[in-house]
Amino acid sequence: MTGRERCFCYHYAHGCDAEHAAARAGLSLQQAIELIGKEKVTAEVHRLWELEQERLQSLARLGLGRLAAVDNRDAVKLALHPEELGDEELERLDLYGVSSIKTLKGGGVEIGLYDRLRALEALGAGEKKVPDEARSFYSALISAGKGAQEPREDEDGV
Repeated sequence: MTGRERCFCYHYAHGCDAEHAAARAGLSLQQAIELIGKEKVTAEVHRLWELEQERLQSLARLGLGRLAAVDNRDAVKLALHPEELGDEELERLDLYGVSSIKTLKGGGVEIGLYDRLRALEALGAGEKKVPDEARSFYSALISAGKGAQEPREDEDGV
């Protein structure tokens, strides 16, 4: 497989449509359509797609773990004593667990925090679920590959 073909597979597996994946790989749309019909390209796109799903699931688990264990003391410090914080200290605050910050009309600040219990529940669920849109993307890819492999009437002279 050439570098351009690998590049096409990478972008196609990461959600680009064939036209955009082809453009990013320096290929024409016709070349991309021909590539989609090749079994090795379909297999590579599937492999890359699976790796990306694993990476995203790992990232989600890490984020949920961090939300479940986040120390919200910095958020409390920001809410109670914002005027005492200098620019450098503001930059060092760990506000990972903060979902929203609102300034109230009568003065003061309202800080919304992510639900730690929901983060723990999501971690505990631990099921490896493939979203419907991802499943339909892969199904479409397989169908496109099968359709491109079948000879058309004008190709074999019939």
